[in-house]
Amino acid sequence: MAVNSGILDIVNTHVEDFMPDVWNDASRDFNNNFVVQEFFKKRMETGPDAVTFTHNFKVDESDNTVATEIYDTDSLNRINLSAKGSVEYALQKTHYTYDEREAGVDTSDKTQILKHLDMQAADMMDGFAKKNNEWWWTLPTYPNSTNAKPWGAPYWVVKSTSTAAQDFGFNGSNPTGYSSVATIDRTAARYEKLKNGTFVYGSLNNSDGLRKLADAINKSTFKAPYDNKGEASTERRYILVSHYNPWMTYQDQLFGSNDNVGRDMGKYRSDSSVVFRGIDWTWDSMLDNSDSPAYDSTEPIYGFDLNSWHSKKRGGWFMKKKTVELTNPHNLIVVWMDSIYNFACEKPRNNFVGHKATT
Repeated sequence: MAVNSGILDIVNTHVEDFMPDVWNDASRDFNNNFVVQEFFKKRMETGPDAVTFTHNFKVDESDNTVATEIYDTDSLNRINLSAKGSVEYALQKTHYTYDEREAGVDTSDKTQILKHLDMQAADMMDGFAKKNNEWWWTLPTYPNSTNAKPWGAPYWVVKSTSTAAQDFGFNGSNPTGYSSVATIDRTAARYEKLKNGTFVYGSLNNSDGLRKLADAINKSTFKAPYDNKGEASTERRYILVSHYNPWMTYQDQLFGSNDNVGRDMGKYRSDSSVVFRGIDWTWDSMLDNSDSPAYDSTEPIYGFDLNSWHSKKRGGWFMKKKTVELTNPHNLIVVWMDSIYNFACEKPRNNFVGHKATT
C-alpha cells in the first residue's frame, strides 16, 4: 500500500498486521535431525547414576549336545560364556545469556512484538540438536578422553577397510585408532562375532549394491529358536540411513523399473524416505555436506536395527536447565543446559554399513 511519507499513523496503527510476533530462521542449515527424532524423542532411557553403564553379551557356545547310548559314560563341559561391555557417559553443555536490564525482560509490553529471548533460547536448542547429530555421525579421535564426545554410529558400526568391491561379511572390527569397542576387542577370536556387517559396492544397481544390501538384511538376523529367560528380544526393527547420492540413485532405479509415470516425473522421488524390502530408507544431510565434520565421501548406507540401540542419560542429567546470576558483570544471567548421556549398541552384528568402492 502506497502511503504519503508524512502520514505515518496508518502504518503505525497497523504494525501488528505487518509484523506478526514470530520469526523465520534464515541461519539454520538443512538437517534431518536423525538423532533427535530417533533417540532423544523416542528412546532416551534413564541409566545408573555412575561413571559408566554396562551391557552383557553371550560370546561363546558350549556345544554340549551329542548323540549317546544306554550306559554311556558322561563327559561334562562348562565354559565361560559371557562378556561385559562398558560405556562412559559423555558430558556436554550449552547456554545463552542476557542482562536483566534489557528492555522487555521482565514485562510483556504491547510495543514489543517479539520476545527476543525466545529467539536466544531457540538458537540454543537448534545448536544442541545440530551438534549432537554431527557427533553421532563422526568418529571421535582416539582416545576421546578429554572433553569426550558421545560414541556414535562410526564407533559402533564400523566400515570395511576394503577400498575395492566386497561382498557382505562381518568385517566391522575396531574403529580406526581404537583397540576395542566399549572395552571389548573385536579382533580377538573370542569376540569376533561382535563384528558388525559390511559390504562395499561398485554401483548401486540390482546386481551389485542393491543385491549386497539385501544380503546384509538377510544375513544379519539371529533370531532365537526359543524364548530364553533373560535374553533380550531377538526381533529386529530396521531403518536405512545413507548419504544423499545412493538414496537418490535408488530412486533412479525405482523410476526405471516401474510403470509409466504419466504427468508426474517425480512420482518415485521423495523428500524424506523411500522403501527397500519394506524398510524405510532416508538420508542424513551431514553425510552429504562437505563443510560438516561428519561428511563421508564414501557414500555410506547404514542399516540400524533400532531394537539393538540405547541412548542412556545419567539420572536426570539430560537437557537439564539451570539459571545462574553472575556477580561480575552484575545483572548478567546465564541459562545453562547440561546433558550427560551416551549411546550403546548391544547387538553390533544386527547392524551393518556399506560404502562405495574407491578402487
